[in-house]
Amino acid sequence: MILFSAKSDLGFMELFQENVNYLFELKSAVRQEFEPSVHISGVEYLQAVTDSATTGEDGKKIRKAIAQSLMRASEIASKYGVSHIAVSYPAPAVGGPVINQDILYATIQDTSHCGIDEQTITDTIDQTIGAVSRQLSKDKINIFNPLYWLYSVLVFVIRIPFILVSISGFNVSVVENHIAGKIFKLVEMILVGFLLLKLGDDKIALLKDVISVLKGSP
Repeated sequence: MILFSAKSDLGFMELFQENVNYLFELKSAVRQEFEPSVHISGVEYLQAVTDSATTGEDGKKIRKAIAQSLMRASEIASKYGVSHIAVSYPAPAVGGPVINQDILYATIQDTSHCGIDEQTITDTIDQTIGAVSRQLSKDKINIFNPLYWLYSVLVFVIRIPFILVSISGFNVSVVENHIAGKIFKLVEMILVGFLLLKLGDDKIALLKDVISVLKGSP
């Protein structure tokens, strides 16, 4: 059920935030004694602080907990439409590749050119928690909306062929992004729209849904 999914995602991100905040506290203590120098600065300094803060038992545990959570945290951010990729450009005088750095991964392993600051990481986590919370609120309202359940059941039935194909290991997104997938989505919305119109749903709202499908929205 979607409600339980959002609830699980919210609880996960809140725990992830607690772990990250604790790591930042450990790094703050280390930073007071570990200053940048001509030999180590910039992103190297930031990474050195992280490594130094996670040498003790508490640091090792929290770093391990964060490392094990990063993949799901990044997936949740993507799932709820939160931008969590920073594009890092090299200094013109130095040169080098353009790096796409996952902001959440930078918590313990920053591979960008200039480094991702802690506030950016904190903001990204807060944005993700906010997005999940908004979805959870919508899901709670939809529990008592019979039209929502009718829509969900109909969409699930229509998507059964794609689900069966995905079980075989085929990348379903390839098909869905193809023109055939666009047609499938249009047919899906027409069928859903027919049902909603029969039930008296607003025609303007329905028209907006159809237009979004034609534009290629998921």
